[in-house]
Amino acid sequence: MRSRAFDAVLLDAGGVLVLPSHQPIASAFAEIGLEVDASRLDAAHYAGMRGLDEAPHGPFDWRHYLAAYLETLGVPAARRSTAGRHLREVFDGSATLWRRAIPGVHDALAALAATGVRLGVVSNAEGTVEARLAELAICQVGRGAGVAVEVVVDSHHVGVEKPDPAIFALALERIGAAAERSIFVGDVPSVDVAGARAAGIAPVLLDRHGAFPDVDAPRIAQLEELLARLPGTGEAPGEDAETEPGQNM
Repeated sequence: MRSRAFDAVLLDAGGVLVLPSHQPIASAFAEIGLEVDASRLDAAHYAGMRGLDEAPHGPFDWRHYLAAYLETLGVPAARRSTAGRHLREVFDGSATLWRRAIPGVHDALAALAATGVRLGVVSNAEGTVEARLAELAICQVGRGAGVAVEVVVDSHHVGVEKPDPAIFALALERIGAAAERSIFVGDVPSVDVAGARAAGIAPVLLDRHGAFPDVDAPRIAQLEELLARLPGTGEAPGEDAETEPGQNM
């Protein structure tokens, strides 16, 4: 039996394991007389994250997210200011907005766990990500309805957030894994890819809607595709930056 190329897989939560619920967002638009295509809401979210990623470095600025989000949904330019305010209220006021598990993530995590790799979550969050993942039966530390992981690091509790390499180092320390034999799966290049690399961890970008075609990191479209990375091929993520979503890296 070939040895595994990697010992640990760390994952982001938002955009990788969970996404915003559609109903509160659609309702917010309906309140101002706008109908949106619910099937486009996920693509709008990832477009919004690209908007943030491309923004000048500095404090988190919702304007960049909202502009790309509304453009992707085709909201008329004359309505975007009002729509943006309503959408911002939904994201700011709903502590339970991120309550929709991405289809297939439980099975993908279970398949990863079955390979024997150590699993953990590292998230920039507001203090509730561990409970949210457990409630949704995605994963939890120890036994439960979801897949068992060894650590869930929430930036709110540890006082440091991605892309600071310290948050990744903390997760690795808690599970006893070496950075050079670990992978981090995230969905934002400037936060997840850059942060993982700064910590010495191989990054993989989950790019479900092709928002980042030019990113200098391996990309996958579904978490299930990560399994192709785990056999003992000796090849590490990052060696093939030209991989398209949906292809093995």
